[in-house]
Amino acid sequence: MLLVSMILRPQPRLWFLCALLAAISLGGAFAAKTSTPIITLGKPKAFKASDNYNTGIRVSWDASQDASYYDLYRGTVNNLTQATLRAHTRIVRFNDRETTTGVTYYYWVYARAVDRTSNVAGPATGIRTLAARFLKQPPNLLANVNTVQSITCTTEGIPAVTYQWYEGATMLKNKGNISGVTTSTLTFTPLLTTNAGDRYFVRIKNADGVSNSRFVRIEVIRP
Repeated sequence: MLLVSMILRPQPRLWFLCALLAAISLGGAFAAKTSTPIITLGKPKAFKASDNYNTGIRVSWDASQDASYYDLYRGTVNNLTQATLRAHTRIVRFNDRETTTGVTYYYWVYARAVDRTSNVAGPATGIRTLAARFLKQPPNLLANVNTVQSITCTTEGIPAVTYQWYEGATMLKNKGNISGVTTSTLTFTPLLTTNAGDRYFVRIKNADGVSNSRFVRIEVIRP
């Protein structure tokens, strides 16, 4: 009977413990409803990779509010899972010098904080460029009259090189016996006596540079 009486009789300490647990539970529920949720870290905006002439590829983005640093990833295919960490930086730009001319690179960036990571921005693509330049200058021409002749040069550049031939200071056009004025090879079909003594040069250019060749002199052998 005593045991039954103790079980049925309310115990002051037990009631206090129950009340305390209920208060904690109610307070936690109230705090969960009224506390400000953690704001997701915004991903970097205006993310781009631009060709930086012959020194590499410059990658840049706008700062994300509350970001502590940024992780920049790079790959040679458009697949983030195959990219590797290229930079761990606090600033919002990176000049990627360890690149190969002509290769397209893909970049992604995350904003980071102590306890948060943004969604990824990207991909942004960039190609390390090469200013137009001569590998082989056009040579002088000495040839028989009334024969088909040409003068040519060898160049390189990324983006692709364009050509324009000049006679003296005059821009040439395809006409008469002259053709190929916007190619690497100027052709005479045929070579005429009137071409004797003419002096030509070719101007090459791309987005990163312009270069003029040496002057080429034409000499005609008459029968």
